[in-house]
Amino acid sequence: MLLFQYLVRTTRENPPALKGCYWFGGMDAPGGIFPSTYKQKDTNEKGRFIKPSKLNDDWVGILKACEGTIAFDTRLCSSPRHEEGDEHHLEPKVASVRLARNCTGCGSSPEARKPHGIHNLPKVVVAPVPVTTSDIKVACRAPDAEDVLRCETCVKNRWCERCGKWWCESCAGENADKVGDRPNQFSSETVTKV
Repeated sequence: MLLFQYLVRTTRENPPALKGCYWFGGMDAPGGIFPSTYKQKDTNEKGRFIKPSKLNDDWVGILKACEGTIAFDTRLCSSPRHEEGDEHHLEPKVASVRLARNCTGCGSSPEARKPHGIHNLPKVVVAPVPVTTSDIKVACRAPDAEDVLRCETCVKNRWCERCGKWWCESCAGENADKVGDRPNQFSSETVTKV
C-alpha cells in the first residue's frame, strides 16, 4: 500500500508510469487474472470476487487517491447509499461483489441512470490480463468492465447468490416484502415471482 501512496503523492511532478494493477482478484479463482492451460476460466463469473482477507479500510483511501491515475481490478462501491445526500449515508467501501449489468426489476442500474452513466465511473482492469499489449485501454475494455460493483453492505437482501439476480435500491424498496429474512438469501418462491 505504501507503494501506491508514494506513486500518487501530491508532490510528484509527473504522473506514474503504472496505469493499472491487478491486485484483488485471485489468479486461481474462476475468472482469474491469468488464463490457465489446464482448465477453462470463466471471465464472466459474477458474485464475490475479492477475498475478505485482502480488504481493509486503508484501501478506500488508496483507491480514492489513485482514481483517474491507476486503475485496479475493483473500485469503490458505486451504490447511491454511499452518496452524501442519502439520509442513511454509508462511508465509502471497496466493492467486493460483481453483479450483472442490469437490475432484475427495472432492467437498469442507478449507475446507468446518472449523467454519462457507467462510463463516468473509475475504470476497472478486467481479467484476464491482455498478454499481447500493455495498453490500459485494452485492459479496461471488456464486457465485464460495465458490470455493477458493490460492497457487501449494499447487496445485502438485494442479491440472490444462487441465481445471480439483483435488485437496485428503488426496486428492492418496492419489493421489500418479497425479500427473504436471511441476508443475501432469497426463497425459490421469491425468485420465481419476480
